Amino acid sequence: QPTASLVELGHYFYGITIIGGVNGAGVYYKIKPDGTGFEILYHFASSGTTRVPNTQLIYGNDGYFYGTTRHGGSDDVGTIYKIKVDGSHFVQLFEFSQANGVTPEGKLLKHNGVLYGTTTRGGDMGHGVVFRINRDGTGYTKLHQFGNNDGSHPFGGLVTDKKGNLWGMTRIGGYH
Repeated sequence: QPTASLVELGHYFYGITIIGGVNGAGVYYKIKPDGTGFEILYHFASSGTTRVPNTQLIYGNDGYFYGTTRHGGSDDVGTIYKIKVDGSHFVQLFEFSQANGVTPEGKLLKHNGVLYGTTTRGGDMGHGVVFRINRDGTGYTKLHQFGNNDGSHPFGGLVTDKKGNLWGMTRIGGYH
């Protein structure tokens, strides 16, 4: 079951599914625009580690795609990963937890060589966070933690404006 938009790179589209594959926990695949050349490049694990990929891949201009999962990690609340375009060198970069965010949603944003994203829950107030992380998995920082007065449960990813400000949306709340 596909879960995010395809990404075009070279002569292929690349994508992920949230279920399927030999472990039933999703796959990373490629397919040609004419519908031929379909190939599963990676099978996500069925438990414990990174599984159930849930956001569109982004290309890092370093030979890797970056993405997030809905499950996996020690607390089973999501991870950030990278994978070589050819499906090799899969690396789990970060594990989410209640303290630093739960269930990442919306594709990652690559801006000035750093990744930005959101989680729908978790953080100190439990309503989600905006985060920043280096592409090697170091430097995770919560940039904002949502509470009752500024919305909760961010969704849909982030974008930047010409000044480099981050913009996003929440499912619930905000000022009245």
